Amino acid sequence: MNGEDGKYDALFHAEERTIKEIAAKESCVIIGRLANFILTEQKNTFHVFICADMVSKVKRVMIREGLNEKEAEKKIKKADSERKSYCRHFMQKEWGMANAYDLSLKANIYGAEKAAEIITELAK
Repeated sequence: MNGEDGKYDALFHAEERTIKEIAAKESCVIIGRLANFILTEQKNTFHVFICADMVSKVKRVMIREGLNEKEAEKKIKKADSERKSYCRHFMQKEWGMANAYDLSLKANIYGAEKAAEIITELAK
């Protein structure tokens, strides 16, 4: 293992400790960081995976970051690939698999506002 791998491992374990500490103390929302796997044993959790089709994701990234279509798609694919690698490395699991979540929601169908309402209602 080179020095960079050790830094990433140390960062992950610091994040893991922080996520567990916060979740044990109070109600919270944690986006990403493999919290669904880290908090598997934690009671009263609700794990949500929000996805969208590629066309919708590309449009959103183009607007948000001022990229052309090809650049936006490349950025999305790179980010998704990194998420998959991160999950595989630290959890030995596949990122984005439905069985790792209580709810999977395709946000482009509902829009952000309605998706938030659905999640809020189901989390109660």
